[in-house]
Amino acid sequence: MKKVSYSEFKELQSGNNRIFVDFYADWCGPCKMMLPVLEKVSDEMSESGVTFVKVNADEERELSAEFGVRGIPTFVMIDEGEVKNRFSGVKGKAELTESIKETFNV
Repeated sequence: MKKVSYSEFKELQSGNNRIFVDFYADWCGPCKMMLPVLEKVSDEMSESGVTFVKVNADEERELSAEFGVRGIPTFVMIDEGEVKNRFSGVKGKAELTESIKETFNV
């Protein structure tokens, strides 16, 4: 998963229909627990048309505020520029994959 800045995210959002965003922080234990799960899911879904990115909530406060991120990890799924799903906390691989597939119809 690629870490993106505010400007990189905005550029990606303007040209991509389906984006899965992981808002995290380096000091966050649950975020560290989710990293290998997210990497597996993004690898397995690489042909799905969903772009997986991560945003450091501490470094990109403006973007975090824009999406109403209050706790981390927070995951936001955007389709055609609109937030279609969001959740916070630790999720298992199967639950995460199912949520992504349902949200994006992939």
